[in-house]
Amino acid sequence: MVKAETLSELFINAANAYGDSLMNRTVDGSLTYTYNQFADKTIEVSALLSNHGIGSGEKVAVFSAGHRNWPVAFFAATAFGRLSIPVLPDFSENEVDNVLSHSESKVLFVSQKCLARLSAEVLDKLELVIEIETLSVIKDNGVTNKATVTPTLNPDDLAVII
Repeated sequence: MVKAETLSELFINAANAYGDSLMNRTVDGSLTYTYNQFADKTIEVSALLSNHGIGSGEKVAVFSAGHRNWPVAFFAATAFGRLSIPVLPDFSENEVDNVLSHSESKVLFVSQKCLARLSAEVLDKLELVIEIETLSVIKDNGVTNKATVTPTLNPDDLAVII
């Protein structure tokens, strides 16, 4: 495997090295990703973000308990020059509101269970909300196909705000 200096390189190297090997699965084994499937899905989700104008340095929050798409959301942000903001699923509604507001997140990946705990005010401030179970858009700002900028990524770029 080639030495990776960025999360993007790590992401690409892992897909190339492990291809059809199992990357993750649900506890019951019903939902799985191979490294290639994971890479394809992550690239697809990154393109979705780009098509909604979410580029380098933009903040992308993930508010969900463990799910097979959690790493897809995380790497669609970090491997493509965006910042990931993990939000713990056991935070109170007030704590979630504070994290999302103060982080200036533009995007939220959220589980159905966690979605019910978000205030209307916080949801209104987000440009894009994506259900993590299906990776489908449940709220957008109405802007699609903005001029897509290829995200830039350097070894010292910030990847996550915890």
